[in-house]
Amino acid sequence: MVAKKQSPKKVSPKIKTEKIKFDSIKELLGLNDRSFPKYSRPLMVQANTFARSTDKKIVGHLSTLFISLKPKSLEEWIEKHTELFPDSIDTASRKLYNKLQDFKAVIDSLSLDDVEKWMKEFLYDKTYMGLSIQKAIFELFSSRYKLDFIEATVTDEGQNIDGWLGTLAVSIKPVSFKDAKHLPFKINDDIHVIFYEKMSNNIVIQYSRELEKACRSQVEN
Repeated sequence: MVAKKQSPKKVSPKIKTEKIKFDSIKELLGLNDRSFPKYSRPLMVQANTFARSTDKKIVGHLSTLFISLKPKSLEEWIEKHTELFPDSIDTASRKLYNKLQDFKAVIDSLSLDDVEKWMKEFLYDKTYMGLSIQKAIFELFSSRYKLDFIEATVTDEGQNIDGWLGTLAVSIKPVSFKDAKHLPFKINDDIHVIFYEKMSNNIVIQYSRELEKACRSQVEN
């Protein structure tokens, strides 16, 4: 017999959410746009993750510095930061520029066949692996706790539910979601999260004791 699913709680209509565009924030702070060649911003952001040119050893821990220095204007922020890290712009810029040269060499070496190979990996290999990992994790919990595994509906997926373990709504996400978005082990009061990380020879999963207890509770009841 398939257990009846519980509907996740809806966000209170009393809560108001408002989006403020970055352009509006810049205008409020009196910041002017710096112009860059097309596509260069995201390219430099990506290169910076490899170059680590804005590491705190080079430019300082910016958020902590900003709070402690309490600059009243952009000019004051630049002045005070420069006093503490006089070589930061030059050092960081050179590190990033050197990494961009590495990127350029790779881009110049790429062929259409290389791009097609990447596209096949993205569309087929990773999609199949990612969805299969989700199913494997659900099957593991289903077998371990003797619970029905119910696949998510389109409506469920729209609410970040990847499937059900009996009456428990579960979302399965790569561990990168936990790091990048500070996602807790529960999206709300009803949706449990299981994180996974692909290692060389295995998959590492992380989940809360609360989920384990809830699974056991269903079996005992």
